[in-house]
Amino acid sequence: MPEGKKIKCAANSPLTNKRKVAPETKGKYKPLPSERGKLSLFWSANNPSLSKLKLAAIDDIRFKDAIELGSHADELNNSGLIMWTAGIPHGGQFAANQKATL
Repeated sequence: MPEGKKIKCAANSPLTNKRKVAPETKGKYKPLPSERGKLSLFWSANNPSLSKLKLAAIDDIRFKDAIELGSHADELNNSGLIMWTAGIPHGGQFAANQKATL
């Protein structure tokens, strides 16, 4: 850089750093109301398939709560955006054997 030459930086004025206003969302989205604890799913410990459990849970949401909510859960599951966890309430050898299949 030649000596004596100065570089001027642009000032951060309120006009250059203005944020965009958020768009109006009222009426744009349809709420999907759901009651916490409304659904319960009983699953046989003899059926170790986590993929079948996922499908049964989503079907339960779809048919016992709201079709739209079940369809939305299915889309999220297919996109890998739902994290599923399962626990086995038994201890001992049964839990050790089933842990490998889950």
